[in-house]
Amino acid sequence: MAGVWYNRANVLAAMRMFDDALESYNRALAYDDGLISAWYNKGSLLHELGQDREALQAFDRALAVDVYYIPAWNNKGLSLFALGRFEEALAAFEQATSIAPEQPDAWHNKAIVLERLGRRQESASCQGRARSLESQAAS
Repeated sequence: MAGVWYNRANVLAAMRMFDDALESYNRALAYDDGLISAWYNKGSLLHELGQDREALQAFDRALAVDVYYIPAWNNKGLSLFALGRFEEALAAFEQATSIAPEQPDAWHNKAIVLERLGRRQESASCQGRARSLESQAAS
């Protein structure tokens, strides 16, 4: 049943029926609280809706299932950034880049938070790394 509710949630989210999508993610998680993609998608939807405190809880639950789940680290960083918690956002992006150094999005996001923190040289280095990875992927 978890899969049915999860798929329903994804369809509803794509249709921009956000309240119904969140309810369906919750139902999926009631059947299987280890369904990492449901925690991640719920967190991503909450972040998109500007509900970043709630999004953080979902990303943390995803990371409790799999501490190496890079998308959750990246989006946790985005929610922390949105809340103005820049040092914590940086720590999340550093986790992402240390686990999967080949992921350009995490490097790009790390560069943004470093820029915000006034650490321009480090930001430029991370941005360069992101561009390099993007060009390698395009080749």
